[in-house]
Amino acid sequence: MSVVEILHSETMKKGKPKPAGLSDPRLGTIDRMMKCETCMVNMAECPGHFGHLELAKPMFHIGFLKTVLLIMQCVCFNCSKILADEDDACFKRALKIRNPKNRLKFIKDKCRKERCLGGDDIDVQKEQDGDEPVKTSRSGCGALQPHIKVKDLVMFAEFEAPKKNKSDEDEQLPDPLERKQILSAERTKLYVLRTVILCLSFFPLKQVLNVLKRISDEDCLLLGLNPKFARPDWMILQVLPIPHPHVRPSVMMDTSARSEDDLTHQLAMIIRHNENLRKQERNGAPAHIIIEFAKLLQFYIATYFDNELPGLPRATQRSGRPIKSICSRLKGKEGRIRGNLMGKRVDFSARTVITPDPTINIDELGVPWSIALNLTFPETVTPYNIDRLKELVEYGPHPPPGKTGAKYIIREDGQRLDLRYLKKSSDQHLELGYKVERHLNDGDFVLFNRQPSLHKMSIMGHRIKIMPYSTFRLNLSVTSPYNADFDGDEMNMHVPQSFETRAEVLELMMVPKCIVSPQSN
Repeated sequence: MSVVEILHSETMKKGKPKPAGLSDPRLGTIDRMMKCETCMVNMAECPGHFGHLELAKPMFHIGFLKTVLLIMQCVCFNCSKILADEDDACFKRALKIRNPKNRLKFIKDKCRKERCLGGDDIDVQKEQDGDEPVKTSRSGCGALQPHIKVKDLVMFAEFEAPKKNKSDEDEQLPDPLERKQILSAERTKLYVLRTVILCLSFFPLKQVLNVLKRISDEDCLLLGLNPKFARPDWMILQVLPIPHPHVRPSVMMDTSARSEDDLTHQLAMIIRHNENLRKQERNGAPAHIIIEFAKLLQFYIATYFDNELPGLPRATQRSGRPIKSICSRLKGKEGRIRGNLMGKRVDFSARTVITPDPTINIDELGVPWSIALNLTFPETVTPYNIDRLKELVEYGPHPPPGKTGAKYIIREDGQRLDLRYLKKSSDQHLELGYKVERHLNDGDFVLFNRQPSLHKMSIMGHRIKIMPYSTFRLNLSVTSPYNADFDGDEMNMHVPQSFETRAEVLELMMVPKCIVSPQSN
């Protein structure tokens, strides 16, 4: 997927994109005068290409942090086996759950919390039937399991002290001073006498990665993961994808300076802190220094994906403005999904205020002249309409009062002729097969919509009737399905752009076709 490894946080060098930088020409170009060095096409045709950054340490991906925590709570800390008995009825019931998320949560609740099955772990059923003890079906290591939790992008493993034997209870406990010294000494050796918290973030995150890598493909399937597409160790970041400049375009200022996108600023910070962490490791810095640098890198990677994480400060620009992360660009009313994809600006549409007109039919729509002379319908030239289309072409884009004209002629080879600039009558010659983008005429079929579109009748088909003034005219009987009133409501009109679409509007969506509905019988 990647075409170049990104090594430098700078974007430009001497006015040109810096190689191996965040604006490397191989990632794609946003300059009209340059070509992409990967696909060798211009800005309009290049889709953009990803780069990558090798991280000095494995890092948590904030989107998979909860899933990684669940998996770590389901498998052995030492041997990566599932902490549940396959012969258990509850475990077998969990395997029947089809939803992977629900299955993982159910298995987590059924996993043993104290010790991995195996080793000295035997079946206690022998006391009931008198048989010899039998080993359980899971061939685990029998190791004690920690309580794993995550707080502020840091994973902790809390080990509990093993229970004392009866022979140990008779031994005399040391006095408080000696006991305190023993505890402090044994804590430094990570040998747990009561409770010790072991931080698994930063450098020990490699240990988390190793635990996830050791999970077998069979256990992945039991956990609801497909090992071909979703291995647990893939949820830990080792390489960070760098998006192309099309996602984070820079803006040229008046002083010929460039203003970089928020994502570019955040990626530059990630590259700098990644290089600082690598330098500290090369120089043999103390462990606590490396941990602090790794913690800073983890913060910038997390806020690059989502800058509104609870419990974390916001990553900001120099001005103090919070950066706009990837998550904030996708979610919310102004995000890509709701703002650009589900409700977007479209061509061949009009919007204005609606007013009542009881003199028009229920399937008619009064359209202002200003809209009718702006929107067009591409009509193919045939022997039956060539004379009418010739008249419209002669009128052109500015017809006399009360008449409609045309705006473009499209020849069979795709050549588009603008009638504003065709002065010679020979250039306006029509042949069969040409298309004429004519103005709207009385009787054309259009779609009419009032938002919010809550049911089928929120969009219906109408026949237009060109009328004076600047509002859509609507029969009062049609206001009920639209839930419209005339206190300032605005509605949208969409013009079909093919005869097939017009046929669908005529046969399926016209107002008379929508009077009888399953909703109202």
